[in-house]
Amino acid sequence: MTRLCIANGPWQLIMLYSALGSLEEKSSAGGDRNLLAYYHRSLSEPLIGLMDEIRSLPLVNWDKRFLFNDVLSIRRLKSSWSWSSVLDSIRTRVESREIDEIWATSIADWPEGAVAAAFPGARVVQYEDGLSSYFEGEDPGNASGNSVAKFGILQRRLKNYLPCLNPLVIWRAAREARRLKNRCSARYLYLANWLKPNTAVEGNRTHLVPTSAVRDVTRALAGQLVTRTDRELTAALPDDSAIVIAQNFSDGNQLDRQTECGVYRESVRILLESGFRVLWKEHPRSLKPFCPGLQREFGDRVMPYPISSRIPLEITVEHMTKMPVFVGALSTSLFYLRHLYGCDVYQFAGAMRPHLAGTYARMASHVARHFPSISEIQKRP
Repeated sequence: MTRLCIANGPWQLIMLYSALGSLEEKSSAGGDRNLLAYYHRSLSEPLIGLMDEIRSLPLVNWDKRFLFNDVLSIRRLKSSWSWSSVLDSIRTRVESREIDEIWATSIADWPEGAVAAAFPGARVVQYEDGLSSYFEGEDPGNASGNSVAKFGILQRRLKNYLPCLNPLVIWRAAREARRLKNRCSARYLYLANWLKPNTAVEGNRTHLVPTSAVRDVTRALAGQLVTRTDRELTAALPDDSAIVIAQNFSDGNQLDRQTECGVYRESVRILLESGFRVLWKEHPRSLKPFCPGLQREFGDRVMPYPISSRIPLEITVEHMTKMPVFVGALSTSLFYLRHLYGCDVYQFAGAMRPHLAGTYARMASHVARHFPSISEIQKRP
């Protein structure tokens, strides 16, 4: 068995390791060859560094690791004259024409579609990429939303094709991505223990990744990635802390920044009036932080989360001696924090919902049904 695994971010690697760990618990995979193809998609330098650290840890015995940035990037597809040259470059990098399984988070995206097309006889296996895995294949433009969100959807679609040397290459990549769900033979999902898998890929066998498999990975990473200073800061968090997990919707034109700031401002006000100290965790891919503006309005009652935003909360929580309250909008961390660690979780997704369109709006409704609203949080004595 030769398994080619594709990962495009730090959390994706974590869930890949968890899925492979659960696979090893169920079968004797000692004779398998595991190949890792990783690429950095819109990642900052700190996140690229974190991804490199995670992939270098001995959590999985990789026979080979390939950096696919130049092969799988959208820029590479746009600058290619022929589709066959794209597929040949993938096979050359992998140094093989025979792959039994392709593991990927997305089964509706171009890079993964191109890899699957390069190895047409391989089975496709999906592993979890947060909430995205439960809304895969939905058209983000089908739901109502404000004009900024709709413009953002149109802008991203136009950027996919312009400029482009040969539009047929992009068309082929998009077509292969749409075909991926038909080739998907199995999925390894953690949150499917509580959430219903997307019906777009229903009928494929779903394997439930146990909590123990995910915690094995987060513990190992916490021991390797979190510095002694960060451990001490995490252990010393005040009892009245509320960690707010921010998004970066306005960076991608899902809504305008003023609206996003307004939702955050109201959520912070509720927490402060309830007697909490707010620790603000920026989204790791955020281009412009929100915390400075909130501090100008609320003073030192709002402080940045003391640990680097590049390290997922699910890892730093391993060192917390007193669990704070966690609050967020659409962050998948809310689900992992609740189900991995039993944390108290609240959401303001309901307040964000009217300002979003398409898949994000449906995700907001989903989160709002799953967790209590921030307005229901009990005031501290």
